[in-house]
Amino acid sequence: MTPLNILKIIGIPDDNKAVVIQNDGLFRQFALFFEGNSSFLEDTIIPNTTVTTLHLGGVEQLQNIKLPFKPDIVFNAICDPEIQNRSLALLDDMKFKDILPMLNTTQNIRKTKRDELSQNLPPHKDFIIPKTYRIKPHLKTDIINSAQKYFEGKAFLFRPVSSHGGTDLIRIDDYHLADFDAYSLDEREYFISEFIDFKSSDGLYRKARFFVIDGVAYPRHYLISQEWKINLRHDTIDDNYHNKEEEKFMLSPPKIFDDFCHYLHTYLKLDFFGIDCAILENGKIVLFEANVCMRPFTEASQPYIKSAHIDIQKAFAKLINLKKEGTSK
Repeated sequence: MTPLNILKIIGIPDDNKAVVIQNDGLFRQFALFFEGNSSFLEDTIIPNTTVTTLHLGGVEQLQNIKLPFKPDIVFNAICDPEIQNRSLALLDDMKFKDILPMLNTTQNIRKTKRDELSQNLPPHKDFIIPKTYRIKPHLKTDIINSAQKYFEGKAFLFRPVSSHGGTDLIRIDDYHLADFDAYSLDEREYFISEFIDFKSSDGLYRKARFFVIDGVAYPRHYLISQEWKINLRHDTIDDNYHNKEEEKFMLSPPKIFDDFCHYLHTYLKLDFFGIDCAILENGKIVLFEANVCMRPFTEASQPYIKSAHIDIQKAFAKLINLKKEGTSK
């Protein structure tokens, strides 16, 4: 079998910051992590594959980059357009997509910006996309005034622009200035989003995650919790009864979820991405987020979760080969 050469593009965030995840005292053996990049490729085993990484961004980008090999496919790992403007622009300049198959073009990645997605998605009677706005408050009252303007006193969510997975996300019900004491208002940007209460009739909250890979939806989990903010599995109710409910959902999700995933794929046109959402009491689907930053990897021990993880990995490996051959959707 001919080896598959993948060129992985890692973007350096606009703030030029990195996290040191390994430091044994030798400079050449530092391991750095850059926010805003997908780990999908690392979490998937693709036999007979060579992956070479190219970093884009930083204070001063190297010019006239010459690759030591010809890639078969370009994997664009840049997943957060909120903090990766410079690296996305540099990737545009390299014009890879004009000469090589590329997973997730820069144009489609940019569509996942929270505020733009909420305002640009075509309306649909069965799907709710909470309105989201990007603000740069200098005072706490600026946040309240913006929320009054857009949400007219209703509950809303507040988070830093670069946060994912519920990090630094809070829900504001009563518009108290003290709610924002922990946040720095020093030219940083934040998102405010309308809060759609997705509590079920039994008082619990249920959040579904899907991955859409080459246009096909794959369930990743169905978390059930007593709290509205469900970030990780340890936030959920972990007992036999609710695990069986999750397993039933994973094996046969209601068709409306598949319709919702197709609706988002039709607009985003991404080769792969993740979706967090929930079904309301009235049968409609509400979107929490859709982007490429979600990880397929899981440490959950439930057999049906492990099986779903394997299905996602296989679908992604298949997508890589289809993209190389030019036959992906």
